[in-house]
This record gives sequence, structure tokens and C-alpha cells, in this order.
Amino acid sequence: MVVRQFRLAIRPVRWLQRWSHNHLTARWRLTLTYGLLAALVAAGAVIAINLVMRIPSYTFARTLSPTTPNPTEKHSPSDPARTVAVTPGNKLTTITNTSSLFDTLWLVSISIGIVLVVITTITAWIVAGRVLRPLKHLNNAARVTAAGSLTHRLDTSGARDEITTLAATFNEMLGRLDRQIESHRRFAANASHELRTPLATTKAMLQVAADSELQEPQTHQLIDRLMITNQRSIDLVDALLTLSDSENVALDSRPLNLETIATDVLLEAELTTHYQRVELDHDFRQARCHADPGLVRLIITNLLSNAIRHNVADGRALIKTESTAGWSSVIISNTGNELDQEQIDHLLGPFSRRRVGSEGHGLGLAITDNLVKANRGRLELSARSGGGLIARAEFPAIP
Repeated sequence: MVVRQFRLAIRPVRWLQRWSHNHLTARWRLTLTYGLLAALVAAGAVIAINLVMRIPSYTFARTLSPTTPNPTEKHSPSDPARTVAVTPGNKLTTITNTSSLFDTLWLVSISIGIVLVVITTITAWIVAGRVLRPLKHLNNAARVTAAGSLTHRLDTSGARDEITTLAATFNEMLGRLDRQIESHRRFAANASHELRTPLATTKAMLQVAADSELQEPQTHQLIDRLMITNQRSIDLVDALLTLSDSENVALDSRPLNLETIATDVLLEAELTTHYQRVELDHDFRQARCHADPGLVRLIITNLLSNAIRHNVADGRALIKTESTAGWSSVIISNTGNELDQEQIDHLLGPFSRRRVGSEGHGLGLAITDNLVKANRGRLELSARSGGGLIARAEFPAIP
């Protein structure tokens, strides 16, 4: 029975709570919350003041008006209860007993409390509007994003609080989405462009086979060519997928030393350079940075493999690590053909080859560049004096 009565009693409260959540904005809820809190504090203060004021006992003096004493009235000097109280302008609130004292105190306290509640509520409305204004901008940005535009960004200037942190996270999310969508678009464009040639070659071979009577040796030769062309198409698709994934890679950053990773990569590379007639040199110095160890190893491996593959007979490749001016770097240079600046500028783009007819699809440096950027670093290419290329991968250094 008691439980039922309690549920009936709180039912209006629950209804009011649901109504406020469905019909009141966050600004109104904050304003009403602070206003109600101010009202409770004011009521508590009024009650406390009046209770405290009832503890002492009071004696009241008789007062005369107007402001000057009556010369005809005589009183004994020993009568302390007869005094004259005057106020400017002949306006006087006379309190002659305890009841009138507390009535006046209640009236003044309640009036001041109401004024304070009104002032607090108005102030809460203004402050809540200013605090929630960035959320309005965030909502507008979300609507723009929902309409298909990912270029809009929120202003994150000002004090670093929860709102600006949310705005920065929102901008980061938009940037990542924009990069992913752009990566998919480039993947589709690159795939359609690069696959056109092997597919056309395969079609031509099949047409030749269909239009002519091939002997058995010619049939085997055609099948071998088709298998080679098909494998190249598969390798191209795999390379394109790797390029697309490298633009949205997940990081596991931690403190590391480039010298240690470069040493391991060099030991592995020395096993293959003997067959390719390339001499490897190194100059390792401590270079600490904060990055993903697995991706850094892949970056150094790609750059060193590129330096070995695109070299000359009896050529050389040098790998260095150093830390200067806030950056920890790994520098890999190799001998090779002379390169002008225009050629170097195109090397970081997809499907860029240093030599016509060279192996690969020209995606290695583009993938490496994406991996370096994912670690908040930068990849710089420059021509080597005497021929060849210098690749410099830099990462933010740590003490």
C-alpha cells in the first residue's frame, strides 16, 4: 500500500521530467535548474535568518514623530523606555513589538530572495546561451556534413575546455572521413586507368585466339602470356589496395630509436645486395622519436629496397640516422641515373617510375609517403650529386 502511494506521488514528477526532456532545450533546462537552485538557497537563507533572529529577546522603545521632540511633554530622566526616534523626511517604520519585527524581517527577506532568484535566473539564461553557442555551431556543421560536404571546419580558438576539445575531435573526424572518401575515389580512378591496359591486352590475345587456328606451341605461348598479364593485374590491384590502406592506417605510437630499427633492416638487406651487386654503407647515430615501430620498419625497408632496386651495377647505397632541430631522421641515398627536379617532384605520386620498363607499379614511394605522414612526419626527396636519389624521412624527435 505504501509503495503504491509512493508511486502515485512521484508519477507527476516523472511526467514533468519526461515533458521537460521532450519540450525544453538544454538552455532552458540549465536556466531552470540554476533558477530552482537559487530559489532553494534563498528560501533556506530566509528561513535560517528568521530562525536565528528569534533566539535573542528584544526590548522596544517608544518613538515620537515628527523629527523634533515635543517640548510640552515631560518625562523622567530615569525612564529609559521613553526615547525619540527620528528619520530623514519624516518617514519612519515603527517597530513596537516582536511580532512587527519578524513580520518586517519576513517581508524584507522574501523580497530580497525573489530579486536574487530573478537575477540568478536571468544570468543563468545569458551564461547558458554563451556556453552552448559552440554546440549550435557544431550542430550546423553536422548538418552540412550530412548534406555531403566534408570541407567545413569548426573554430577551435579560445579557451581549451570540453567544448573546444569536442570541436577539435569533430574536425579530426571530418578530416579523416574526407581523406578516406578521397582515397576511395583515387583508388577507383587509378584502378580503372591502370587496369585498362592489361585488360585490353588480354582481350586482344583472346580475339587472336578466336580468329585463328593456333597450333599447340602457339596455344601454350598464348596461355603463358595470359597468365603473366593476369598476374600483373592481380599485383596491380594489391598495390592499389595497399596504397588506399596506407592513407588510413591505425597507429600504435610509442618511443623508439631509429638507429635500432635501421640496423635490423640493414642486416636483412645485406643478404640480398650480394646478388644485385650493390655495396651498402651506414652511418648510424642515436635518433629517438615517437612513432609506430612496425610502420617505421616498413618505411625504412621500402626506402632501402627502392635504393637497391633502382641502382646501377657495382653501385652504392648509404643509410644514415641522425637527430637535428627537433626532428629524428633516416636518410637513404643511392647511386644511379641523373634526375632533374621535375622528375623528383613526380616520384611521390602514384604510378611514378624512375625508369621506363622498370619493375613494379610506381606505388612504393607513394605508399611510403602516406606512412610517414601518418606518423606526423615528412618525406623529402632530392637529387644526389653525381646521380641517384636522396630520400629523407623525418619524425618528431623526443629528448
